[in-house]
Amino acid sequence: YPEEIRKDFATKMDMSSETEAVMVEVANACGVPFLGVGTLDIMKASIDPVTGKKLVIVSVIARVMDTSGMFAQTIGSIGPVQFRGLGIGEQDARNNAIIKASKDLAEKLVNQLGAR
Repeated sequence: YPEEIRKDFATKMDMSSETEAVMVEVANACGVPFLGVGTLDIMKASIDPVTGKKLVIVSVIARVMDTSGMFAQTIGSIGPVQFRGLGIGEQDARNNAIIKASKDLAEKLVNQLGAR
């Protein structure tokens, strides 16, 4: 199923209902009670006008589904949210943006799940 998932995300920011159903079915068959799905869209680098450093913006969407019941339910979701990363080079800026995004998303998802 990786190719179907790749095709879904190549053209849009979410997967088709058919692909989601297959992923939930596989999670259930494997005894996995939760399924996390997310996208990370990395924009082209530019120059930050204030610092003169490379600037990369990433846009992220994430959600966690409970697959233990008869139907999967979304129990946590974030996004789309954008994060900025600055660096001496493009790769450095990209890494900084991804690090910011991952820390923020993890914290927010854990808080949402903890509130349930």
